[in-house]
Amino acid sequence: MSWIIELEVGDSSGDGHNITESFYIKSSQPMNQVEKMYKTGCKKLKVDLNKYANAYEDGLLPKKQYEILNKAGLQYFFKKHIEKFDKYAEPIKDREKYYGDGLCMTTALYTLIWLFITEQGDHNKGDQTSWEWSLHTVDSNKITIGGYGLLA
Repeated sequence: MSWIIELEVGDSSGDGHNITESFYIKSSQPMNQVEKMYKTGCKKLKVDLNKYANAYEDGLLPKKQYEILNKAGLQYFFKKHIEKFDKYAEPIKDREKYYGDGLCMTTALYTLIWLFITEQGDHNKGDQTSWEWSLHTVDSNKITIGGYGLLA
């Protein structure tokens, strides 16, 4: 069995600029298990993305955390999965060049790092993860039907 899970990046709180971008994955694990794997990966690596990029126009992952992730295999993970984010591949490669105080993240890069941390938290992981995921494109058509004043 597989699940389609939406990974929403940005301000979904409704109390700020409220701009988000979503990536969808097809996952071999249900959402609650994926969330547990992320938390386990955070503890294992001592890096939690939720502590970074959470202020307006702050997309920086500090150098120390970036180095921790690189030692755990982040660059290999990027090379392995970058083609799944093909329309984002060049911006990701461009962002990696600007590494001074840390890594300037795009939404796609943030999502890739989140997936990497999640893979690290797979309880069945030896050298290989048992969690399988793939980027999933959701084609949707949207009709804006009004109602602006309803959400004040």
